[in-house]
Amino acid sequence: MKIEEILFVIFSYNRGKYLKNCVDSIFENCPGIKNENIMIYDDHSDDPKTVDILDALQQKIKVNINKGKNPAISRRGLYHNMNRALQDAIKGRFNYIFFIQEDLQFVRELDSRFLSECQKILESDPNIIQIQPLFFKGTIKEKEYSQFLKMNEEFQYYYGNPHQLYGIADIGLTKVEPLRVDNWQFDHEETINMKKGTQKGWLYVKPKNPIMMYLPWPETYRYKKTGKDHLFTRLLDCYYKTGFYPYKKMTDDVVQVLLDRPIQDYPYGERFLKLKLNVKLREPWNYVSAKFYFLKRFFKVIKKVHLFWIIEVYYKAKFKSQVKRKTL
Repeated sequence: MKIEEILFVIFSYNRGKYLKNCVDSIFENCPGIKNENIMIYDDHSDDPKTVDILDALQQKIKVNINKGKNPAISRRGLYHNMNRALQDAIKGRFNYIFFIQEDLQFVRELDSRFLSECQKILESDPNIIQIQPLFFKGTIKEKEYSQFLKMNEEFQYYYGNPHQLYGIADIGLTKVEPLRVDNWQFDHEETINMKKGTQKGWLYVKPKNPIMMYLPWPETYRYKKTGKDHLFTRLLDCYYKTGFYPYKKMTDDVVQVLLDRPIQDYPYGERFLKLKLNVKLREPWNYVSAKFYFLKRFFKVIKKVHLFWIIEVYYKAKFKSQVKRKTL
């Protein structure tokens, strides 16, 4: 596998700082990459700063703007853009397409050793269609991972049981030819795509030695909430110190520790990655909105003390609010 065989596609919506950081990390960590190997698919961002960054980036790489109705929050815009990216990869005769979200960052070099490891993994099993080289999330404990993850010690990757890591995900280094032959189309929901891929026997795997990760504790401003929910989200953002927290590039010593460890030692991001800013963030790191993180932990406590009626009241109120908005 060579880097010129890969089309790197980045999906973007109203997070200009994250997008620029992602693109910069690709150029910094992918030796020999050319401008034509990178494309951005933006879901018609309307944030002025993001628009400025897109304008600057398109001076050297191709930027595709989805100018239709913006369904980005429901993620349907994402899968429309994934279909466009796949067709561009087929037309460009790329052997692989690397699906990337703008809040991801490459933290070490995508070098010949890593590419060789990926090629061996893909050749080891024709059902492996995708490699997702992300560090593990500390929000998922080792005991939880061990319940659905298995290990291939010969080819050094993690794979799932029949209910996990099967199908095709929206992040990862992906073989183009099986998708082309199948005339594959991404549907509007990840669960549907996973199910469709599973029915074909496809699976994606995680390599022992990852190269990229989501930025921790991201800002939630792009969701543009209003009223009480907006105030609640802002308070949570302040409490959890959400923001823009890029990583430092991994040092050679840390990379060697990553490579030398046994596969049984899961590669948690908190262990190997350091932030550029001198700031201490709450661990385990969160990679989605602070509200989602808070509610997940809140409901976990509620279940422990058996106050299930509180959860029922919450979802009834949420349902009524959604119905009210639809009728207005």
